[in-house]
Amino acid sequence: MNKSTKVMTRFVFIVVFLLLLFLLPRVFSLGNDISNSDALRWHRRAGNFLSALKEENFEQTYQRYHPGVTVMWVGATSELALSEYQQIKGEEVGTLENTGFFPRLHGLSKLFLVLVLAFTFVLQLYLIRELFGWKTAVAFGFLISLEPYFIGINRWFHLSSMEAFFSITSLLLLLLFLRKKKLYYLLLSGFFAGLGLLTKMTVFISVAFSILLIIYNIYVKRSGFKTFFVYVISVAVTFFLFFPALWVDPLSVFTSMYNAIFNAVFSDIRGEIFTLPQKIFYYPIILAFKLSPVMIFAGIYSLLKTFKEKNRDTLVIAIYFVFLILFLTLTDQKIDRYSVALFPSLILLVSVAFSKLRWVWLGVLMLLQTVTFIWATGIFYPVYSAYLNPLFGQAFVLKAGFYENSGEYYSNAAMYLNEKGRNISTHVPNNIESFKPYYKGKLTLNVEDADYVVYGLDFDRKIFPEIDRCEIEHYFGNRLYRPMAVYACKRAGI
Repeated sequence: MNKSTKVMTRFVFIVVFLLLLFLLPRVFSLGNDISNSDALRWHRRAGNFLSALKEENFEQTYQRYHPGVTVMWVGATSELALSEYQQIKGEEVGTLENTGFFPRLHGLSKLFLVLVLAFTFVLQLYLIRELFGWKTAVAFGFLISLEPYFIGINRWFHLSSMEAFFSITSLLLLLLFLRKKKLYYLLLSGFFAGLGLLTKMTVFISVAFSILLIIYNIYVKRSGFKTFFVYVISVAVTFFLFFPALWVDPLSVFTSMYNAIFNAVFSDIRGEIFTLPQKIFYYPIILAFKLSPVMIFAGIYSLLKTFKEKNRDTLVIAIYFVFLILFLTLTDQKIDRYSVALFPSLILLVSVAFSKLRWVWLGVLMLLQTVTFIWATGIFYPVYSAYLNPLFGQAFVLKAGFYENSGEYYSNAAMYLNEKGRNISTHVPNNIESFKPYYKGKLTLNVEDADYVVYGLDFDRKIFPEIDRCEIEHYFGNRLYRPMAVYACKRAGI
């Protein structure tokens, strides 16, 4: 076995190890852990998407402005697979309203989504090795696999993870094309950018950055516009091929998306609630709250080192990171999970910076990340999205107005109330979509008619309120904080 073969064999072994490291925290206890606040909506949309495909009513595959097409493809695939399995087994085919069926479908859908992320993750390792060396690839794979909050969002049935993975993969492919001039890298870059846009329109920020990078290289190297046209065509073809609604009525789809996106991005309630400092510094602050402590300090060090050294490819990643923060800041939508789009580029910068140091420093970084992950697992598993940086804590984050509950622990409250039977009536004033799929009893819009009230804290709900004729019976949360309460109530007149 020659030297190059040994190196490749070693790298393959390392990739397999990193893939397992990536998958293990992301595949266990799926389904019953959390239904994030938008998950049930995306399951409904995926079901409608599947029905539209079966009926060849392609216009109806447009469900939402995001547009979330990739998530609907994943959801439709899992729904079809589970339906076929139930028919083969002779089981009754379940629906979303069935509390026994929902966790199975939800878990399978999230598993399929994680597998898509895992495939993209392996591709990223290859690209990073080609661009920055295998040491950087190993560091990146290890660090991002064990980043607690990132794990949590990867376990959601939602858009944010695929948005982040597709965007950074597209940029890495573009950088590799600019270095090696192999056309298939450019085509794949456009392909992943197209998948990103099919996931979420905020990927336009990443696409715009890539186009600016292409134009800059055309200007500096006096090359033709072929690169620009191939990239744009690759993006457009991907977007068109996987979005059936565009096959029949593209004008209507684009008009609806434009109007809805404008209202969603620039008319969000958070734009009215948050103060100007909160708006301007929202995403850097959220990164401080959601990153592991070691990644915060390593990230600051790596950003400073990157801008000082001015290595071309690394500098592009750093500028991309800043570019994302600036454009996310311009929108009214200030939601903690949107910060996930920033994680891959920052962790890559850390990986590059520390891979240039002696092995001992990279080893210390990995050890600290491992300790953080083990600690976070002991506190938050399986709801890693509830992670908060221990340097700050939930009380501080809540008081500052940055705490967000996106469905964490509503399933726990539902399963607790299920033990009390089906004849109870429950009032859920917020995040009912995260509670309802697991709950077997009755729901009521009026607290006066409720036997129980389920209440969760959030950025605009900082304390548990006093509720007439109701007292808190049980709290739910993790070992550090409990943001969910179940009130037992006496009905009026009883």
